[in-house]
Amino acid sequence: HCDALNPYLKLAGSRFEIIREARDWARPRDGAGRELPRRAGVSSFGFGGSNAHLVLEEYLPGREFAVGMIEGDGGVELLPVAEMTFVDLPPELPRVLSWEAKWLPGSPIDRHTSRRFPTDKDEGPLLAQLRQLGLAAWRACGVSGYARVDVRLDSEGQPRILEVNANPCLAPDAGFIVAAQHAGW
Repeated sequence: HCDALNPYLKLAGSRFEIIREARDWARPRDGAGRELPRRAGVSSFGFGGSNAHLVLEEYLPGREFAVGMIEGDGGVELLPVAEMTFVDLPPELPRVLSWEAKWLPGSPIDRHTSRRFPTDKDEGPLLAQLRQLGLAAWRACGVSGYARVDVRLDSEGQPRILEVNANPCLAPDAGFIVAAQHAGW
């Protein structure tokens, strides 16, 4: 379906390319030579006018964290960093905070997913790195009001941003609210 590329599509010299045949997919590296997760964008355009677009990212096997922030008169206040833990998770279930874990109480993934708040005493350097990353993401995205930055550690223990959520759920049992309560709000 992709024998001839659109001549107006100028990808030379960019990080983008059109893949038209199977091949090995090397991991990109950052400036320090550390491997980064592989990412791809997939678009499908149907003749009937239906379109589908996906962004895919390689699974990161490490720990998962959420950094909540609220903007006040004195600037951005960081909420306690929450870690999502997957306790005695059956091997057939993914170690991912999925829709089922959030919205289907009593589901298999919900029963094995919990939230904890690591302390600076136990994990100070990592928490400082997560806070710094959260603030940098807040500023880079121009967020205001409140937000949550979800982070996962890669196979080398390096934090990688999964998403910047500028409108996290504010339900009483949602992670953002639980972190605010943990902070004494």
